Amino acid sequence: MKKIILPLIAVVFSIFSFGQSARYNDVMKTSIAKMDSTWTTDGLMQLANTFERIGNAEKTEWLPFYYAGYCLVMNAYMQKDVSKIDPLCDKADENLSKAAALQSNNSEITTVQGMVLTARMQADMSRGMTLGPKSSGMFQAALSQQPTGNPRAMMNMAQSLFYTPEAFGGSKSKAIEMMEKSLASYDTFKPESMLHPNWGKAYVEKILGEWKASK
Repeated sequence: MKKIILPLIAVVFSIFSFGQSARYNDVMKTSIAKMDSTWTTDGLMQLANTFERIGNAEKTEWLPFYYAGYCLVMNAYMQKDVSKIDPLCDKADENLSKAAALQSNNSEITTVQGMVLTARMQADMSRGMTLGPKSSGMFQAALSQQPTGNPRAMMNMAQSLFYTPEAFGGSKSKAIEMMEKSLASYDTFKPESMLHPNWGKAYVEKILGEWKASK
């Protein structure tokens, strides 16, 4: 019996040791590809759970926890039932904190943490006075963390400027300028690897077109 159990344990261990083999890269690539085409709340939740499992299996990798947080906050943005937003944001923050513990001072992580604050405002618009400046501050911090340019941080900063009233520092014209910088940054931005964040260009093109058309 022991001879049967021990090989079985070895197989199970190898399945979950993503980071020690090409399996980690393969599973991450597949999951990221699904993320780019999955835009339902159920689909995003399934992907968030998948990324979280990968992160828990390979505890030294920050990207799985980052993507789990990203999927959760995008899920929160899509919710029609506002009572579901805060629990999703809480879970996103939990994963992003794990990512930040493994990779400090990271522009991509800071950007999504700012997105979580933006999502929390959708749950209760009265939070705008306190969370609005905090989210803008996170996006500004993300820009500082990557001086060479992070198009996703620029994109979110642009949206913050666009939807903030001018009396509180918002500016539609500055927002359009920032979004144009974001789009231009995608042409020069080079992710560290195929697994690193590179999302957002199609969205920037869409939103920028809508903003310019509404002027």
